[in-house]
Amino acid sequence: LLCVIIVALTILEFVTSAFGIGLRFRLPLLVTIAVVALILMRRIQVMLTQIRAVSAAIEDTAHGNLHSDIPVESNGEIGMLANSVRNMRLRVGEMGNQMYESVRIESLNILGSILVHDMKNLSFRLRTLNGNIPTRYADPEFRESLVRTLSDTTSQMDRMVKRFREQKEMVIVKLRTDL
Repeated sequence: LLCVIIVALTILEFVTSAFGIGLRFRLPLLVTIAVVALILMRRIQVMLTQIRAVSAAIEDTAHGNLHSDIPVESNGEIGMLANSVRNMRLRVGEMGNQMYESVRIESLNILGSILVHDMKNLSFRLRTLNGNIPTRYADPEFRESLVRTLSDTTSQMDRMVKRFREQKEMVIVKLRTDL
């Protein structure tokens, strides 16, 4: 609208000067053109500043900063764009939280699978010893082996439980994602 006003006033200035109308009658027209041009330049500067702010926010979002301010408080198209970027950031943050939780649960599942596998191996060792006790308990070497195996097995079980307790808090898989 401001551009149309400037063009119309400029055409009016050319027409009045072509008909030889004096400068003192054309001066208010020239001042009006200058004022409208200044208003238009200021408006364009504000729009460019807002576009730069939205662009910077998009760039921040691409680098993982979802909380930087977007200083655009406009009801126009640029304001709608800024609100869209804000909404996108909220959704990206929610998706990141969901992904984090999903990866954490998956890592605990993997850790649990490893623990179950190791426990099955230890259980097999104990079952084998238990099956040999009735027939070989009289043998002193077997009893010595039995005590050693029971001691080793319980030590391994204690280490596994300790390792699991420590790792369940530490198992976090970090993924770099290009949004």
